[in-house]
Amino acid sequence: MESTRERLLSGSDVCGRSTHSRPWDDGTDSVDNHKRHIKAMFDFCAKLGVKYWTAFDSDLVPFTENWEENKTHWDDVTEYIQELTQRYHIKLLWIAPDLHSHPRYLSGAFTSNDASTFIQAATQIKRCLEVSQRLNAECFLIWPYREGYHTPFQTEVAREIKLFAKLLKLTAEYKDRLNYRCQLLIMPYYNSYQSRNFYGGWQHHQWRERDLVHTYMWDVTSCLYLLKNYNLDRYYKVSVPPGHHMYMANVYNMLGSVTVTNDWDHYDSRRLTLMMKCIVDQVGDHVTHNKYI
Repeated sequence: MESTRERLLSGSDVCGRSTHSRPWDDGTDSVDNHKRHIKAMFDFCAKLGVKYWTAFDSDLVPFTENWEENKTHWDDVTEYIQELTQRYHIKLLWIAPDLHSHPRYLSGAFTSNDASTFIQAATQIKRCLEVSQRLNAECFLIWPYREGYHTPFQTEVAREIKLFAKLLKLTAEYKDRLNYRCQLLIMPYYNSYQSRNFYGGWQHHQWRERDLVHTYMWDVTSCLYLLKNYNLDRYYKVSVPPGHHMYMANVYNMLGSVTVTNDWDHYDSRRLTLMMKCIVDQVGDHVTHNKYI
């Protein structure tokens, strides 16, 4: 079964097949195909006048278990992106390690009870930071989508949260070792708290219990509390969707980025004006508009 992302890319839905025809995409997971996707994205941004772009590492290089092969792929793709950046003058706002889509991260990346998974996540973050520095990205994003638990009978919550904070601190320390001047961002897990009704309108529904209880960083408040408790707020700011979370981050002077997606973010001009005021109040913050490559 196709994922939501795959449907978005192919133009299909649960009742129909692909409708998008993209001449640059040959359907393979090769380096050349990824490079063609990146080139198409730069062309698209240039036509729209977009000055920044963002990506997860899995958007840029094919997956491989061989680290030497992975390094070769990254070197090839990074050089290609540097060439495109000079040609199009479009900057990289942030890059983020994909710590959620691989099956190994089913039970978390930062908080997994499998030591090899924790090491894999740390190594992936390390490589992404190095690439981010080479590409002069202004920010580096962490999205702890899988960090939580299924049942308290199978986990030690306090231990997992300490592991979570440990890897966040290691990330910040390695950034400093690289002498890389960028803003670290963390994006709490947000459920799709709006859904389409039968007539195509938008309606709110209640948060599910898992979103309220089982996810360690389910909203901006729980995120800020964890950062403050482990003295990580001096390294990180939060990336939030428009609306309430944005206002709360602004109150604590922790607004680092606003992530706008086409799926849920529909606001009138008055609300958008108030949101823009939050950004103006914190000079130097960034607004990111997520697009799949």
